[in-house]
Amino acid sequence: MSGIRNFRRITSALRFRLTVGYALFICVMLIGVGAIYRQKLATILDNQVRDGLEQEWAAAKGYLRIEKGSPHWYFDHFDPDESFMVERIRRVYMLADAQYNIMEISETYKSIVPIRPPILQPRCGRAARLESTQERQRHSVFDPCRRCLR
Repeated sequence: MSGIRNFRRITSALRFRLTVGYALFICVMLIGVGAIYRQKLATILDNQVRDGLEQEWAAAKGYLRIEKGSPHWYFDHFDPDESFMVERIRRVYMLADAQYNIMEISETYKSIVPIRPPILQPRCGRAARLESTQERQRHSVFDPCRRCLR
């Protein structure tokens, strides 16, 4: 009985109540700040990855030409910077035409992703209904609609 009386006496003290109150306040504040920073960091990382992907796509469009239905890479083989850039792009990539037929695929991509034709099809009909090829590519690669994300 004296243990319960001693516990009540300690918990009813102002010092104990202030300590517990401040501890709870600091915990709630740290959880809130952590959640905000996590969301901010996720947004920053997503933007960096998206920018890197768009830069590599722009570089690939500069070096890649599709002539008579077959892809050809045009770059200076003796320039180490260009060679490095093209080989880095070609290390892991898959190239498909507008009907989602695979034109060229790297061995590393094959080992990472099992290729099945339904994977390449858009999940909704919006990408097929878009008028220009550029809008269709942007929809299907960089900015899918909500139905495509399901």
